[in-house]
Amino acid sequence: MKNSPLRVLFVCTANICRSAYADVRSSELLATPDTPGRLDVSSAGTMGFDAAPIDPPMAEQLWSRGVDPSWFRSRRLNADMLDDAHLILTATALHRSFILDERPTALPPATLIRPTMSCCTCPASTHSTTSIVSASVTRMPWMKVPFLPSLASASSICGPPPCTTTG
Repeated sequence: MKNSPLRVLFVCTANICRSAYADVRSSELLATPDTPGRLDVSSAGTMGFDAAPIDPPMAEQLWSRGVDPSWFRSRRLNADMLDDAHLILTATALHRSFILDERPTALPPATLIRPTMSCCTCPASTHSTTSIVSASVTRMPWMKVPFLPSLASASSICGPPPCTTTG
């Protein structure tokens, strides 16, 4: 365990937008010679598609940052992924609740991205990945449900949001 990497799992709904962006962008940011094998990032969706590419508007955002998202394929969340992760970062409280309903032992690693980012002391370049995903891409659900976060509660931390229509 001492030499094994910290395994971080990003979770959203379909794993083609928010968590996919966090996975691809984090992988690119972590691909440096001074951090080989220290962090292993992946993503999945609670209602995820299987082997779907990243959503086109999100892919455009990655391309605009010089990141090639063509390798990415979505995955549906399963118990093995939850058990293997050291830290689970969810896009919304609803995703966290879903995980804890399915796997109560996922607590304490299952946490929301936004509160986690407010506690981080990482370099600013790592903040932009998850803050864009967690704060800016959060959007209103198709119906008004009191326990889901509202768009008003998701203020942007690092500039304008990427555009998205699905995920």
